[in-house]
Amino acid sequence: MAERRSLRERVREKLNSGSLRSRHTFARLTLAASLLMAGSMGTSLNLVHASITPREGGTPTRSIATARIPATRIATVLPTSPTQDSSPSLEISALTRAFLSPEEDLSLTLTVRNPSTEPLDLTRVEIAGHRSTPSTRVRVLSFLDGSNTPLRTLWAQPSDLTVAPGASVEIPVNVPHSDLGWTHGINSWGPRGIEARVHTVHGKGSHILTARSLTVLAPNYELPGTPTGVFVPITSTTKDLARKSSVHDRTIYSPSPNETPAPTQENSHTSPTTDDSHGDSPSPSAGESSQESMHQDREKESGITERMAHTLRVLALPGVSVLIQPDVVADALTNSQTDTDSTPDTTKQNTAREDTSASRSALRLFSENPATEVIASAMYDADAAALAHAGKDSYLATSYTTGATALATAGVNATSMIAALAPGADRETVGALVGAGVKAVIVPGDEIPATGYQYAAPSARTSVIYHKGESEESLPALATDATISAALAGYLVGEGESVARATEVKELSPLNARQLTLALSAITYLERPADQRAMLLAVDRPELLHYGATDPTDTSLAHAISSTNLAETISALMSAPWVVPTTVSGLLNEQESPVQRADLPEKYISDGEALTEELTSATTTLSSITRIANLSVQPDVLVDPATEISASLAGLAWRSDPEARTRHIQDFSLLAQGYVNSIVVAPSSTINVISREASLPILVDNRLSVDIGVVVALTSKDQRLVSSQRVAVKIPAHGSTKARVPVEATGSGNITVEAQVLSPSGEKIGKPQVMHVRVRADWENTGTIILGGALCVVLMVGVFRSLSHGRRSTEAKLRGPGFSSGTPDEGKVSHPGDEDTDCDAVASCTCEGKATPSEERSSCEESAPEAAEEATTCNDIAEEYARGASSPSLPSSVWPGPTLDRQR
Repeated sequence: MAERRSLRERVREKLNSGSLRSRHTFARLTLAASLLMAGSMGTSLNLVHASITPREGGTPTRSIATARIPATRIATVLPTSPTQDSSPSLEISALTRAFLSPEEDLSLTLTVRNPSTEPLDLTRVEIAGHRSTPSTRVRVLSFLDGSNTPLRTLWAQPSDLTVAPGASVEIPVNVPHSDLGWTHGINSWGPRGIEARVHTVHGKGSHILTARSLTVLAPNYELPGTPTGVFVPITSTTKDLARKSSVHDRTIYSPSPNETPAPTQENSHTSPTTDDSHGDSPSPSAGESSQESMHQDREKESGITERMAHTLRVLALPGVSVLIQPDVVADALTNSQTDTDSTPDTTKQNTAREDTSASRSALRLFSENPATEVIASAMYDADAAALAHAGKDSYLATSYTTGATALATAGVNATSMIAALAPGADRETVGALVGAGVKAVIVPGDEIPATGYQYAAPSARTSVIYHKGESEESLPALATDATISAALAGYLVGEGESVARATEVKELSPLNARQLTLALSAITYLERPADQRAMLLAVDRPELLHYGATDPTDTSLAHAISSTNLAETISALMSAPWVVPTTVSGLLNEQESPVQRADLPEKYISDGEALTEELTSATTTLSSITRIANLSVQPDVLVDPATEISASLAGLAWRSDPEARTRHIQDFSLLAQGYVNSIVVAPSSTINVISREASLPILVDNRLSVDIGVVVALTSKDQRLVSSQRVAVKIPAHGSTKARVPVEATGSGNITVEAQVLSPSGEKIGKPQVMHVRVRADWENTGTIILGGALCVVLMVGVFRSLSHGRRSTEAKLRGPGFSSGTPDEGKVSHPGDEDTDCDAVASCTCEGKATPSEERSSCEESAPEAAEEATTCNDIAEEYARGASSPSLPSSVWPGPTLDRQR
């Protein structure tokens, strides 16, 4: 009972998961459950089949061969991995030829797997097929889906093989062309269904294992081919966009000790800070951090560049058009050029260099091939619908023009202005694309199906309607064939459906995916052989699935969408005689189909689409960083990484992980805030202002790695301190500068002012710094009066002393050697340069002889007449000198009265 319940639970899980939802799969699971239940109850379940008796004599054309399959026909026996379904299975694992040419045998390989714990005996092998070509695509799809279809046995042989438990066996089968009974004429060529049947004995019951596939009979005559192309987007995944959007390696400012940049979800690495446990450990310099980030970017970018190179090499097939992101090509060229000047090579750096070189070489060869085409997407494959709904048409136009310029600069021959619409397109998006310069669009065909009854698939060449003002306009378009595109991706869906819109989905093996793609292409041609209708198949963008359910970037050889299997399918399709390989541009040159298709909705918001406020936040953040960058003479150092982050946040791949996009938008905002906060006014202690006019010292810090020029302004709500002038300063990278802002004080008091950093145009940068100022403007006046009074007192004292000293000096000068009534030396007058003048001699002769020696008195008396005349002159000079010094009348002791009177 436990085993029975577990099987039921497994069946229910498969059905609920939606991975296997076809009627055929459900029937197989139900049969396996019945067999297991019957075995657990000790009963055996025998399946009765009609026995077919071969005709005597050799191997008949329309009968079963009698010879047993020898053991030497077994190609190989392989172990199988344990699966939830332990029932034996059969698969047509290989077809020697994708389509059969006239007179060619049908060669195929069957693989029988036995994951059970009991041996599996093979008793008979049969090959059956269609008698005639199915008339419609629906019949081809229903056959591969396991519907009841009349089949004719083409080949049969007994077998005595045994498959051990947990093993598998491959059985090669070759059905001669003469046994097939198929012709390749005008009414008989095309797809034919084949079914392999293996009769087995397992445990106590017998079973028939079946497997189906398709082959295609090529026509035995020449016919005009139908233009067919395959469109393959090579775009970024969310991981690629996350690397571009990560801010941890974009931070180029030095955070303060209590500030740490927020880490991202993908990488917890932060910008250099001081570890709490090692506070003395120095942080790496800005140059070292920048070089390390550069190498990390190269290492990370090797993922998408390697994928691009591999896809371009494998899919360099006629009729293949690829969508390339210009930013990926630009990064590949930049990384390759930077590697030549980098530090000594490491293994990872060499790998990155090889990847970029390989991608450039593959891209050049692909773009130069006239049978293939490179189409340029918008930068980072921008989500056109999200930008249109957010009203950011100009940003969309810039993304396309920038992308075209980047590819032209890289020397890549690419077609621009052809947009591949994501699922959920609407008229508003188409209108925004037309405004951005787009000339044509690619639309999923199941979103604009043909209206009315159609007995044949319409041409891919069509047009879509969009609004231009009050009128409606049409834009050339290509509608993909959703059903064949789903087969290309490895899934079986209904006619006109994709996996995203199908009610039932069945996963196909790589072989059946290839054969169904060929069969649907052939039957589409046969629906209207005289009408050459263009056909376009498409592959899903990574992580944005619509046609299939498997990510093209995360596959193995077991998936049809893997690059190797995809290349094999496309190669087989393009080599079919009814196909003319054509690029997207070639298909757009085809005549437009007259078949009417449904219109796109006016506006449709897809799941995971970026919200308007998110895109607005990213745009605002970029503007904030640009304002900071414009303060420097090297704005590209800040603008370039910020532009990359902002553009990548509008990438289409984010639809698959909108929560991650939201986190990166928040991190981007924090990065901008870090840039803004890197230019700050340093806190200051209280500043004293004691005069009416002064200059306040304002210290401004710059934590960025570039020099910047800013303006410092002071604002005060108190009129006692007013600043009417702003000061421009230049701050070095990771440095500080002191700005002296002039102010005018009109009173006294404690005042609070705000110091604000501004851009040269007057925009505020960061938050203002509050500063406290103690204003004492009257102290200067009071101090000036006190100091002036003190100086006046000192001056008056000095003048008085000077006058007193000057009067004594004048009296001394007027006295001669014998003038004084005292000692002979008193009263001697000293005139500079006139120590031996005649005045001394005259004075000596007229001073009663007391100052003149006796021996000289006679000579003096002899010269009395001359001396008297000179004495008159001398007295005049002395009197004039006395008046010039403002001295009072000389006392008689200095100048004897009789002598002076006599002279006057």
